[in-house]
Amino acid sequence: MLHKLIDGSEGAVRLVFRHFPVFERHPFALTAALAAEASGDKFWAMHDLLFTHQDRLTDADLAGYALTAGVKGEVTGDAAQVFREAVEADYTQGIADGVRGTPTLFVNGRLYQGRVDLNDLRGTLGLHR
Repeated sequence: MLHKLIDGSEGAVRLVFRHFPVFERHPFALTAALAAEASGDKFWAMHDLLFTHQDRLTDADLAGYALTAGVKGEVTGDAAQVFREAVEADYTQGIADGVRGTPTLFVNGRLYQGRVDLNDLRGTLGLHR
């Protein structure tokens, strides 16, 4: 739905993704976030695979998803750890901004409390329906 919103906005809307690994619910959430970052220009392909397979996020699973996404290189271990500080900074900022879970949307820097519906978001952003 967010892709449709952005694609239909004629450049008026951009998506800024921040990590918020909810490790209380998903023990491998941090590892998955690091793997997504380690995927480089294949981030979104990897993100989509991770989202689809939230219940299977072991290192072996992550390596398999990376192959499927066309990632060249490792996405676990030391290759992923270089992104730890940035992912943790996203999480810390999320807590400060009032994020309690995922997904959470902000519109123009403000926590969006409306329905997560394409038409409602378009209306909030002042886009033609």
